[in-house]
Amino acid sequence: MAFVALAPASALHDGYRGTFEVGALRLLLIQVCGERFLVENRCGHFGVAIDGGEIHDGSIECPQHFMRFDLRSGVVLNPQHYADCDPIRVFALIERDGQLGLNLP
Repeated sequence: MAFVALAPASALHDGYRGTFEVGALRLLLIQVCGERFLVENRCGHFGVAIDGGEIHDGSIECPQHFMRFDLRSGVVLNPQHYADCDPIRVFALIERDGQLGLNLP
């Protein structure tokens, strides 16, 4: 596995949102209430970017169709809106040498 650095750990603070492209992956790195999350920046409904969505209680809401996703698991929290909405992908965030990133195969 290859480590891909995204941002210095020291740059993150509550309210931080950073978007990154790694190959074909569009990623969203968030820090809220001291917790850091790395998810795919793509709604499971129509694939729109979710980085502009509201964050509440460990979830993010798609700004276009208002689907809510758990930031820890990626699970859709309100599937009654659109039954065909897939969960978002969640990635393990790794800190190495002061950098936050992920391992890719």
